[in-house]
This record gives sequence, structure tokens and C-alpha cells, in this order.
Amino acid sequence: TAVRAVSAEATRVAGKMNAQDSSIILWALAKLAERGVDVDATAVRAVSAEATRVAGKMNPQEVSNTLWGLAECLNGDKFGFVDCPGCNVTMMSDKALHIHQALYNGETICLGYQAAEAAVDAGKMTENKLALRRHQRVQSFKRSGNLEKDGAETVKVKTCSGIDAATCSSFVYLGSMISPDATAQGEIRRRAVRAWSIMGDLDNIWQSYCITWKLKGQLFSALVLSVMLYNAEVWPLTKADLKLLEGTYTRMTRSIYVRATRRKSDLQQIKIARVKKIDVLKLLQLPTMPGLLRQKRLRWVGHALRRDDSDLSKVEVKKELALSSNTWTQCVLSDMKELKIKSVKDLENKSMNREKFRKISSAYTQI
Repeated sequence: TAVRAVSAEATRVAGKMNAQDSSIILWALAKLAERGVDVDATAVRAVSAEATRVAGKMNPQEVSNTLWGLAECLNGDKFGFVDCPGCNVTMMSDKALHIHQALYNGETICLGYQAAEAAVDAGKMTENKLALRRHQRVQSFKRSGNLEKDGAETVKVKTCSGIDAATCSSFVYLGSMISPDATAQGEIRRRAVRAWSIMGDLDNIWQSYCITWKLKGQLFSALVLSVMLYNAEVWPLTKADLKLLEGTYTRMTRSIYVRATRRKSDLQQIKIARVKKIDVLKLLQLPTMPGLLRQKRLRWVGHALRRDDSDLSKVEVKKELALSSNTWTQCVLSDMKELKIKSVKDLENKSMNREKFRKISSAYTQI
């Protein structure tokens, strides 16, 4: 009776557990099950779900206790858990297994990825479903701990002498910084530092009275922005990343404006300090940062979509666009919404006329 009462309480407070609580409770439930005590299956389910949420905060001992508890509790018919015969994933009920196996009109989604590719070649599965299968495969890797953080697959690399190569937190490949968390934050900061360095080298140009504002804007776009936004069309940008880019862009353009007017009187300097960023952009005839990023993304996507259907770049881009949960895909969908492009098919049709699509996606036409 005491075990049942405490198990029911564990179910109630599962949402408030930390990593230590969930690991200890799972360990205790497993011990009880091992000794033949009738453990409440609802408590096991609730605590297991909570352990998934706090897994990233566990220390080695808590991980060990949790895994041992899961091994003891989640196997067997006692708690209603069943294994999928296709991919050996443990499901929490027969109903969950049925949904897992027949989500798409009888087509199983638990095929191995190679088997799914073969099904596409045979005409039994569409490309969109294969892309969804790939996404689910990555998610299963994340849950199993075979992915580091959010997207970097664990790979052991050995040197020529057979020694394990040292793991690095990030590295530069083809001009872009690759980080384990698959985010653009590090690359944005690295690019901003380089762009500021070029800004300083061009100080005489910004201060010159012989160069028009329009020409200064064109030089800034060609020499500074091209460095800061190199490869930006494939950055998976979050709101924090966009805020960082916009802040850097505003400080750079305002710096040009201030340097060009530094010989003015004190009263004029006060007015200069209060000028709005949009007015500075209009003076330099430059677009906003979201507009620039939208132009780079859509032109790159349009370039891929104009290729032959068998071209690998077009196939991979269409796969990514089918996964609306991806950060980069959300950026592209937001760009399409801004330009009132209804679907990926509509985007593909518009991109076929290259000159017209360049005008539609241009950030400079909206100045």
C-alpha cells in the first residue's frame, strides 16, 4: 500500500523533478520491480518521460542509475511496453506501436534509411516522406545520445599511428567556422571582427568630403558587407543571431556617418548623434539587414531550384524545405511569406525566370 501511495505521488510531482530526483526514483522503482513488488506502471511512465527532459543535466552517477532503472523497468510485458520489430525501438503501448508503423496509409516509417531510399527508387515512398524519415532518424540519434548537443554526430578519428585524434570545439572549413552545436553564432562573431578590421582600414574613405554618400554605401556593401555576410545564405539564424547582425550593421553604418561629419560644430554633432538608423541607411542607400539576408537566401535557393531534377543540390534543398521544423527552413519560409510566395512549388516556378526573380528578391528595390 505504501509503495502504491508513493508511486502515485511520484506521478503527480514528476513535472517538478530535477535530474537527481528522476534518476533516484527510477532506480528505486527498478529495485522494487526486481524484488517482485507490484510497481505502478503510470509512475514508471511519468518518471521516464521526466528523465528524458532533464537528461542533459545529469552527472555520470545519475546517468548510470537512470539507465539501470530503465533497463529493469521498461522491458517486459508487465508495464505494457513493446518493441518495434522493424527498428527495435521500444514503444510505450500497442497503440503507439501501431501509429509508429502505419503513420502514412500503411507505409511504415520505421524502415532503415537505406531501405527507405530503396522504397523511393521503387516508387513506394515519396521524397517528402524520405526527408521526414531522415529527420526522425536524426531525432532518434539525439535521444540515444549519439549526437553531441544539437546536430554534431559523434565520430572517432584516428591518426596515422592509430591514436585517437584530439577533439576540437570548432574549426574553419572553406572559409566558414564549423561548431559542434551547428549554430551560426560563432561564425557571425568571427565575421564581424573581420568586417570591423576592414572598416578601420577604409577610415580615410569614410572621412572624405570628395566621395558621395551613395558611393560610400556602395564601397561599404562591396568591401565590408561581402566579408561580414559571407556564406550567410546557409546560416540557421535565430532571433538572437539576427539581433547580433542588426546591431553590428547599425553600429557600422552609424560609424560611417559620424566619421564623415566629425568636423561639424558641437550643436550639429548633437543632432548627428540623434539621427535614426533608418535615415542613415537611406542616406547611404543601403537596405535593412533582414532584407539583405532574405536576398542572399532566396537567390541561393532559386539558383538550386533552377537546376535539373536529378541534380543533387536541388534534391537536397527540396528535402530541407520539406522539414519545416529546421531553423534554416523556417528562415526561408519567413522570406517566402514576406514576398507573398505561397509554396515551395510557387517559389520554384518563380525562380525559373532568373532576371525577374532577382528583382523580386532584391533588397535594394525596397529602399
